[in-house]
Amino acid sequence: MTILVGIIVVGATVQGPAETLRGVLALQLHPARLITDFTAVAGAGAAMANAALVALIGLVVLKINGIQISGPATAVVFTMLGFGLFGKTPINILPIIAGVYVSARVAGKPFAQYILIALFGPALAPMVSTLAVELAP
Repeated sequence: MTILVGIIVVGATVQGPAETLRGVLALQLHPARLITDFTAVAGAGAAMANAALVALIGLVVLKINGIQISGPATAVVFTMLGFGLFGKTPINILPIIAGVYVSARVAGKPFAQYILIALFGPALAPMVSTLAVELAP
């Protein structure tokens, strides 16, 4: 968690806090296709902050559900961090995580049993942005 907060601080230092915040907010409404370079869209600081926020969401979901940090858990957090630089935003990953949560509840199983699926699943997050931003009337 310290590393992720450090990335946000470095991003705000690189681009300036106000511009970083504006950039992160702009990324949330951007049609974030998988090939979209967030550094070109909103700047390096905003891209770094966005990536750290995406990874922090993954880490918080793991901690809330009592999942110990192991190899797969570390892999999912760092995968989320990397893809947070292009294609994933906090807004477009939440519907997928929520969908896995609802599916687990409907199946009568604990969400913790599906946590890695829920966190690797946002690989489809750019589709959420495309549907929400580009296809919305």
